[in-house]
Amino acid sequence: MTRAAITIIMLALATPAACSAQAPQDGTRMMIAAPPGTAKDLGSAAGDPAATALAALVARQIGGDYRIQSARFFRMQAVIGWNSVSKFVAGQRSSTGMPPSPRFHDGGLDLIDLYPAEGGKPAFAVAMAQEPLADGGKLVGYFELGPP
Repeated sequence: MTRAAITIIMLALATPAACSAQAPQDGTRMMIAAPPGTAKDLGSAAGDPAATALAALVARQIGGDYRIQSARFFRMQAVIGWNSVSKFVAGQRSSTGMPPSPRFHDGGLDLIDLYPAEGGKPAFAVAMAQEPLADGGKLVGYFELGPP
């Protein structure tokens, strides 16, 4: 497959029409669409150990700067990588369309992007668990952040 064909496919996947832009059904407020390649929208995933672990990782990384106010989780297809999720969210959230500069010590390796509050939007983080789920899929979380 040529580089141009791959680019066209990636752009098609990243368009809002390729994603569900509906609000989540569990009462969370986040309006960013589910990432392309979502196998299942897990909502808040209350009580799920993998979701709890991912939220704890994000909470450790953001430290005392923010507090997680709401979370929404997705089970992704196994073939979906961090770059796809990160760039999709950047297109939805960032004023520049680019992911934010790495903020943490191991930026790019921790699989977390943090967007500060801007333009009336609250601070926001997106993260992907490093370990695959039992079925081989990947867990992604959207986190709306507020003051500590």
